[in-house]
Amino acid sequence: MKKILVAVLFSFILIVSISRVVSAASAVAYDEKIYEEQYNNSGADKLFNELPGEVKKSFDSIGINKPDFNQIMDINPESILKNILDTTKKKLPGALKSVSMILAVILLNAIFSAFKISLGEKSIATVLALISNVCICMIIISPIVCFVERSASIVKASSAFLLCYIPIMFGIMLVSGQAFSSAAFSSIMLTLSNIITQLSTNFLVPALNIFFALSIVCSISTRFNFAGVCELFAKIIKWFLGFIMAIFSGLLTTKSLIGVAVDSANSKTMKFVLSSFVPIVGSALGDAFLTVQGCIKILKSGVGAFFIIATGFIFLPVIIECVIWLLATNICMATSDIFELANISMLLKNIGKVVSIIMAVILCIMTVLIVSTVVVLNIGGGAI
Repeated sequence: MKKILVAVLFSFILIVSISRVVSAASAVAYDEKIYEEQYNNSGADKLFNELPGEVKKSFDSIGINKPDFNQIMDINPESILKNILDTTKKKLPGALKSVSMILAVILLNAIFSAFKISLGEKSIATVLALISNVCICMIIISPIVCFVERSASIVKASSAFLLCYIPIMFGIMLVSGQAFSSAAFSSIMLTLSNIITQLSTNFLVPALNIFFALSIVCSISTRFNFAGVCELFAKIIKWFLGFIMAIFSGLLTTKSLIGVAVDSANSKTMKFVLSSFVPIVGSALGDAFLTVQGCIKILKSGVGAFFIIATGFIFLPVIIECVIWLLATNICMATSDIFELANISMLLKNIGKVVSIIMAVILCIMTVLIVSTVVVLNIGGGAI
């Protein structure tokens, strides 16, 4: 009799365990189905096609071909480091060629200056300084101007991708019950996109080319001293970028904090209405509402993380090139300082300022885009 009772009890426990496993598996399959439907209806599947060609190749190398949280969770840090090294290898040859030619000019200048002979009324050192600066300008002007244009085109590409991302994230946030937060996010990000477009089209290239020209004139001609103007221009740009960055980040954070409180109250009210006032199936509808909301949050997190990674890869080539050019100019400047060639050092220092301004602009835009997305994901994550 005891054996029969034990067998019956064991069978009952086994049946209950199996039923729970089956129910859990069914629930997981149901959640995945809801997530797939939301993913396809949101338009997130088209976001990958809006990326620039180089970024698509970078994403393929790390195993991402859509804004899906499963693929993002499977990213291997080694693949990202390999991608960074590959990009660096592509950008190095041009800078190394320019550095080698500039170092050759510096060494020739130092060798001829060591003779301490005269050439007419002016010493040979003065003549060699002028010739050396002209040679260095011929070597480096074309690569730097092309670099400025590439930077502007990448900034414009980031703005175009942002315009594709905004309506998708707006729709996801709206469906998830974040009406106020989505309105604040879309308005601020659209304004930011317009500013970025105008910055890259009407300001970045002309202003940096003018600054570059003044820097060259300042270092070559002894009659014109634009050093103060160049310093003032660099400071104004950096202060302006910091101000814009603080304004957008602070405004989005403030609006998101207010919006998430309103959205959370609305979401809880909706769940209470479904659970309390719908006869018989009210509780089930409330649970289904929570399930749908949870899937939407996963979708929003995946799309937001995809945008952050994409933004990083869009600006990665320019950032790497900035670092390479800064290292190149500093190496050449250190070499000219060793031989006490002040004019060449000044020219290379001014060229380095141009590159540092480009880097400041790129980092500012990238930081604002990433911080804005992180703010929306964190502050607006809990609408339930």
